[in-house]
Amino acid sequence: MINNFFLKPHQFLMRFKDFKTLGENLILDNDKFIIENNKLEGSYESPIFKATPFSELILSWGATTNKHNSVEVMVKVKVEDKWSKYFSYQPWSFGTKNKSVDDFDNLAKLSVDELKVLDDKLGTHFQFKVILRRNKISDVSSRLSLVSITLKIPNYKYEVDDKLLPTIVDYEVPKLNQQRVSEIGNSICSPTSCTMMLMYKGEKLEGEQPHEHIAKLFYDHGNNMFGNWVFNTVGMSSYGYDSYVGRMYSFNELKYHLAKCGPIIVSVGGDLGVYKTNGHLLLVRGYKVLENGKTLVIINDPNINERFEKTYQDGMPLFVYYELPLEVFLEVWKGITYIVE
Repeated sequence: MINNFFLKPHQFLMRFKDFKTLGENLILDNDKFIIENNKLEGSYESPIFKATPFSELILSWGATTNKHNSVEVMVKVKVEDKWSKYFSYQPWSFGTKNKSVDDFDNLAKLSVDELKVLDDKLGTHFQFKVILRRNKISDVSSRLSLVSITLKIPNYKYEVDDKLLPTIVDYEVPKLNQQRVSEIGNSICSPTSCTMMLMYKGEKLEGEQPHEHIAKLFYDHGNNMFGNWVFNTVGMSSYGYDSYVGRMYSFNELKYHLAKCGPIIVSVGGDLGVYKTNGHLLLVRGYKVLENGKTLVIINDPNINERFEKTYQDGMPLFVYYELPLEVFLEVWKGITYIVE
């Protein structure tokens, strides 16, 4: 068993840049797995990893691909003394009609992007496999930089000391409103948040509404949705960033990331004060601790615009930027994050 890839008990991250053991027909090139010359396919199967017992996991990966190559990642879990089958997240190629496929066996169920252990049991181990493919020998190889697995652990807490963190953090992230896009605007909170993140990172994206373009690239043609968490993070990794789905268990953990790493995208649901939502993605750009000890979470919410009656303190209509009281944020935040390095 090998466990030194756990950044935290709930976050596994295998980067291939310092890897010693290569898979079949794979080599390292500039810190990424690629297919050997004169081969159409290469694969790697991980060791078995023992984990803190978990009820769900989300696997994601960072890779650059195009229409002529792909990466497929699959995972299986051990429940009690039995192993599930391998569940595939399906071959993924940037710029093609990627699709997720729900699947199940008698131990676990893959629903869009979440693998859930069945019958109120817990998984104790996992193992994954990656397959890189290209259509022709002359096509460039897909490039795989990392595999991430984040765990949902029952009755678990993870606290981070925030005593040395600054009282104010706020990144100037470009503001985009999903409702500006016709027809699909109500459904593209996730790719709009990703577009804001990519623009913050310096990407020059095409079109007057670049989030419309990104939404179509990240769309899940299997479950017919824009909000597949894994497709959105692997989509951002297609621009060359290490990006993956994370799960956090306290605001201080999120606060530490904001202070030390940068903005982050989060999944929310409930009453945000301005409106209510069953499920939504938005970008957290910072926080501020007030003199009275209260904390405001600074967000770019792609759904907020002038159609709401509230205004800013200067009387200007709302547009994307908003400050949420911490207690409101904690009520709506689901713990899921998109991490982009």
